[in-house]
Amino acid sequence: MKNFNHHTWKSSTITTCFIFLSLCAFGQSQDSLKNTNANNTAALVLDLGGGVGLFLPAEEEQTESTASFYETSYLKLTYKDIFFTRLQFSKFNTDYSTQNTFDDVISRTQVKMRYSNLGLNFGYQTYLWNCQPYIFAGAGATFLTLPTTGFDTSDRTISYRDQSSVHSHITMGVGVNFKESETLTIFVEAMNTHILNLPTDVGKRLNGLSFSIGIKTPLIH
Repeated sequence: MKNFNHHTWKSSTITTCFIFLSLCAFGQSQDSLKNTNANNTAALVLDLGGGVGLFLPAEEEQTESTASFYETSYLKLTYKDIFFTRLQFSKFNTDYSTQNTFDDVISRTQVKMRYSNLGLNFGYQTYLWNCQPYIFAGAGATFLTLPTTGFDTSDRTISYRDQSSVHSHITMGVGVNFKESETLTIFVEAMNTHILNLPTDVGKRLNGLSFSIGIKTPLIH
């Protein structure tokens, strides 16, 4: 059984890299602006950020909704306003449905499933006119609770329970910072998340793209 869609992940990766490299090519003309900002910026800056948005599964059934709610928060440490690392916590809220057949008994479940990611990302950012595009990649842990169904053949009863598990995940994405003031920056971001070692029917619902908008502010600078 395949654990994930290789084509979907490869295509998303190529698209992400192409977009950022294109932005970097345009941003080369802004070298003088970047150097000026770097000279006026502290060596290390610690930011607190958070945002909300939508999560789009990589694959899904035609009868299912196409988007679900997504929220994220992070601590971001930036060096010389160029390289950064961030500890990110994300929460997802998505519909999940299953159907199982036990002998001649059919069981259907449809629940609102919540799961969360905790990961460490590393990235690079540059200047492009009055904004700051960035790219990042990382890995971490996914805390997942899946509904499961069991069947007791002795009395022909169906039981339902939740099964919790922890999986590894990898992420990569791009974003743009819009600095409004010394204490407030607005960002927009797209992130591709892939959770490892999931059954295909589960992975196609939980792997995909997240689009978010949020704000960040410096804690130490």
